Parts: sequence; structure tokens; C-alpha cells
Amino acid sequence: MKLVAILALAGLALAGCTQQQATSAGPPPTTSTTDNTVWVPVTGTETPTTTTTAQAVVAPKPPVAPTGYGPFNYQTPPHPPAGGFAINMAAPAGWNRSQDGDKTDFRDPTGQLLVQFEDVPAGRPVPANVTSAFVVGLLSQRAQATQGEYANYHQIALGPVAIGPYDIPGGQWQFTFTANGVLRQVTVLGMIWGSDLVTVYVSGPQQFSSILASIVAQERGMIDIAG
Repeated sequence: MKLVAILALAGLALAGCTQQQATSAGPPPTTSTTDNTVWVPVTGTETPTTTTTAQAVVAPKPPVAPTGYGPFNYQTPPHPPAGGFAINMAAPAGWNRSQDGDKTDFRDPTGQLLVQFEDVPAGRPVPANVTSAFVVGLLSQRAQATQGEYANYHQIALGPVAIGPYDIPGGQWQFTFTANGVLRQVTVLGMIWGSDLVTVYVSGPQQFSSILASIVAQERGMIDIAG
């Protein structure tokens, strides 16, 4: 009788030990902190990882291309001894116009596209018969003087071009730069009137280069000296 009792007690002790080991071998419970960070249970030497909620990336709205173009009579400031003059430009319809000194800006409603008219003294004697090579030389000077103002400046092209319905000798300078993380493409059209260099600056995100090319083509074809 005593031997049976001893064997029974030993069996109960062994069962209790087995149950305790099974309980301790289970995975730790998943816990949450007050900031909703969820800690995932791990085993062995792995480190805890957290699960986060991915935030949706909102794509910027595409710019608004001009619905058409209207005539804009750009009045240049007087440069003694000569007075001012006027140039007929192509103003993008539906865009916002603003003035900043000698510069006249037109921006699309999203603010991503820009057409800017400006004239400045040529800075050197202007020959009687202006050639495209002379205008390209002035644009090259401007490129060398201002490229440091543009982050990640990269020149695409700089060469001669005929401007307006009467093929005025001119130049075209094209480059890209980065602004606020966006790669922008710029085309500058230049021509001479009197002793001034008149420019049309067209800028916008490079991903919309087809819209920019259309705007440049309109400006290049419609510029005309009003007198």
C-alpha cells in the first residue's frame, strides 16, 4: 500500500512540472502602449519591431495650361536718352498677372507655371545690324552670371532662333534647375530692341515639358514690335 501511494504522489509532481514548463514556453502576449505602438512578440534573439500606418502621398495638382492667348502690350521702361517702347506679347489667357519693377509675370492658377517679360540694357554697344549671334552672346553672358543662383543648374541648349512673324534675330537659352525638390525647366527667349535685351522667361516643372514647349512656341511666334 505504501509503495502505491508513493508512486501516485510522484506522478502528480511530474505532471505539475510538465504543465509549468509548457506554460513558460508560450510566447509573450502582444502589448500596446499609450501612443498606439504595437509591439510584436518575438522569440530567441530577434529584436522587437513596430507596425505603423502608412500615410497616403497626395500628388500635386497638374498646372493649368493656357486656354488661349491674348495680346499684351508690354511697355518697357525709358532708358535715357531714348524713351520707352512697346512690344506686343502673347499673354496666357486665364492666368494671374503681376508686376515687379521692370518684370511682368503671368502665372497659372496653381502657381506652377510662369511666363515673365523683362527688358534690361544690353550692357554693350549694339551693332546697327543685329544678328542672332550677338543675342546669343548676351544670353551666354547672362547664363554665366546667374547660373549660380539656380540649384543643380544644368544647361540644355543655347543657340540662335528667329522670333516673331517677321523673323527677328534672337536667341534661345534652355536649362533645368531644382526648386523645393521639383525639377524645373526654363526657356529664355531673347531679342534686341533699341539698346535693350528683351526676354521672355518660361518656367515650370519638367514633367510638364509638353505644356512648356507649347507656351514657348506661342511666345516665339507672336512677339512683335509695336513701336
